[in-house]
Amino acid sequence: MSRSVWGVVGCGVLTASPISGAQATPSSFIVMDSVGIRVVSSEYPDTLVSPIWEFPELADLSIGTEEGGDEYLLHRVGPVIRLDDGRILVSNGGTELRLFDAGGTYLKTIGQEGDGPGEFRDISAVRLSGRDAVIVADRWSHRVTRVGLDGNLEATYRTAGPSVEGLLDGERAVGTTGGGWSPAKQGRVGYAATEVRVHLVDVTTGFEDTLAVLPGPSWWASQGRGGALQSRPVPWTTMTVFAVGRDRIAVAWTGKSEVRVHDATGAVDRIVRWSQDPEHVSAEDVEDLIQRAPVESRRDYGRIPLPDTKPMFGRVLLDDANVIWVGMNERRPDGRRRWIVFNRGGVAEGYVDTPPRVRVRSISSGYLVGVEVDDLGVERVVVFKMKGRSGRAPTSTYEDGPLLEPRAGSGPSGHPRGAGGVENPETKRLCAGAARSFLQVAGGRDRRTSAAIR
Repeated sequence: MSRSVWGVVGCGVLTASPISGAQATPSSFIVMDSVGIRVVSSEYPDTLVSPIWEFPELADLSIGTEEGGDEYLLHRVGPVIRLDDGRILVSNGGTELRLFDAGGTYLKTIGQEGDGPGEFRDISAVRLSGRDAVIVADRWSHRVTRVGLDGNLEATYRTAGPSVEGLLDGERAVGTTGGGWSPAKQGRVGYAATEVRVHLVDVTTGFEDTLAVLPGPSWWASQGRGGALQSRPVPWTTMTVFAVGRDRIAVAWTGKSEVRVHDATGAVDRIVRWSQDPEHVSAEDVEDLIQRAPVESRRDYGRIPLPDTKPMFGRVLLDDANVIWVGMNERRPDGRRRWIVFNRGGVAEGYVDTPPRVRVRSISSGYLVGVEVDDLGVERVVVFKMKGRSGRAPTSTYEDGPLLEPRAGSGPSGHPRGAGGVENPETKRLCAGAARSFLQVAGGRDRRTSAAIR
């Protein structure tokens, strides 16, 4: 799949219209380039006085228990999805799917551990297919399986190459290669940076296309007891993250406040950016790291080349309406994790603080589904009904860019000069930045240059 080199031909300034109940509104700037890709840049929306969604103190539904029947004992919970009728499908142990009704009562188990048809080793993604079947990706077996909710096997596809980590509607998947190389694997001590490739895969034909080439985690290898080489990720390393929706793929590098959204064919649909000051790694951070590290590892931290700044964020998610959620690294004092939420047009609408201890697995139809782990290590699947400030989920997030309205004083035809021909310096800066970020055609595949991502 070949892409043109980016060239900015026009810039327009737009803003987000007010969100009901908010005291501040993030500004957004739109840039269109020569191939029609929209670049949306928003201010960090932490100035909003209240979150756009809230969650109750207790989950509306909790599945899993320390005691009771084996069917309710969960471990290594992977992907979890909520079906339209409220049933919950849980990937348990990486080797099976457990189906529960809308009230949390166990119904059945689909699949088991193994390498045969309908068996799994490491379930990495699950997506509903029609009303009565699911598509299941197994990263270990390099296999994608379509199985009915009645347990009947319908189809199996082999995926040589990338490890499948996400599923689109239809027979398309997203996988990765790279990122796991470390000096220890090469038999040497020291530091090494890695590279991650994100691929779009047609599971029926095996055809794959590279969506992005981005920095992976950095590693450090040292000689442990007995002379064996041991490797670990460098503290505060950045990495490539991505999320897969029904017909969109969000790809990002945590060293830059930017998410690139691709459509189901792999073409870049839009680029979403937000302003955010980097957080520097302080001497106190390093001292705390050393104090918490095992004694045998502390000497390494005096030699590891630590980064100057921390990652800009940690995770990215797409809900069932292709709304982008970007998860910040640090949890709030109350244990909640803050997320920036963007609408489908790419505008930052505000923030959400998800419940403490909960790692989000999926968001659909106004419900957040996650996994909660208590102090004893017991895993539970929890479901929260999302409520907006007015008591209901806002609809604006599910529109295609409804908050974009021309700012008074914008130049004609999106010209970077405002009313009276006065140049807007912020728009000029953004246009220049967009011109520097470009795609390089290499071997028929998309590849971002290092200048564009560093």
